[in-house]
Amino acid sequence: MKHARRILLALFILTPGMAVAAPVTESPLRLRLTTSEAPPLIKRTQDGFLDQVIIEAIRRTGIEAEIVCLPNVRALKSVDEGDYDGNYARIAGIKKHFSHLIPVPEKVMDMVFVAFAAPELIVYGDGWEIIQNRNVALVRGWKIYEESVLAHQPRTALTVTEPEQLFRMLQAGHVELALYELWSGRYLLNQLGIDDIDAVEPPLAIREMFLYLHERHAALAPRIAAALRGMKQDGSYQQLADKLLKSGAGE
Repeated sequence: MKHARRILLALFILTPGMAVAAPVTESPLRLRLTTSEAPPLIKRTQDGFLDQVIIEAIRRTGIEAEIVCLPNVRALKSVDEGDYDGNYARIAGIKKHFSHLIPVPEKVMDMVFVAFAAPELIVYGDGWEIIQNRNVALVRGWKIYEESVLAHQPRTALTVTEPEQLFRMLQAGHVELALYELWSGRYLLNQLGIDDIDAVEPPLAIREMFLYLHERHAALAPRIAAALRGMKQDGSYQQLADKLLKSGAGE
C-alpha cells in the first residue's frame, strides 16, 4: 500500500498537466472603449443612443464601460494596437483591416448610409451610381464609404476629419454630395441651422453595426451578445431608441 502511494505521489508531481490546473482568464472590471462622436447616436457626454445601449449591455455582464471619444481612424487603430479594449460602432468585416479586433456577434443597430445633396441638385439614378462623376465628400476612416467611393468613380472625393465640414462644403458649393449617416446627418443639419439640405432617397446602404473587442477579450464577446439580445427582448433597447433618437434628432 505504501509503495502504491509513493507511485501516485510521483505521478502527481511529475505530470504537470495533472498537477496544475489550466489558468483561468478573469474578466476585467472595466472595459475601455473608443468611439467617434456622431450625435444623436454617440455623444461625448455618453448619453447618445448607442452609448447607452453599449453601457447597459456591458453592465449586464457585471463589467463597467469607460468610453473615450477619439478621431475616427485613431479610435480603431488604438484598439487594434491594444491600447484600449473595444470600439463601436463598425460594419462587419473590418477584421481584414484590423486583425486584432473581433466582433460581438449581435448587432447594436442597423445604420442607414446616405448621400446628402447640395441645394437644387438633381440626382439621377439609384444607389451608389449617383456618385459617379460627382464631387463628393466623406469622413476619413469610414470604410464603407472609402471602399465604395473608389469603386464608383466620382469626379473628386474629398476626405474630412469632422462631419460638420461635410455640410459646410455643401453649402459653399465645393462638393455636390456629402456621404454620411442618416440620423447623425439630420441631427447635425438641425444643430447648424441648415434647412435646405437633406438626404437623397433611397439610401446608399443599410448595414448592421457591431461592437468590436480586442482579441484578448474574445471570451467576453458571447456574453455581451447575449446581453444585447436580452435588451431587445425585454423592451429596454426600444425604450432607449424612443427616448434618445426621436428626441435627439432635432425633429
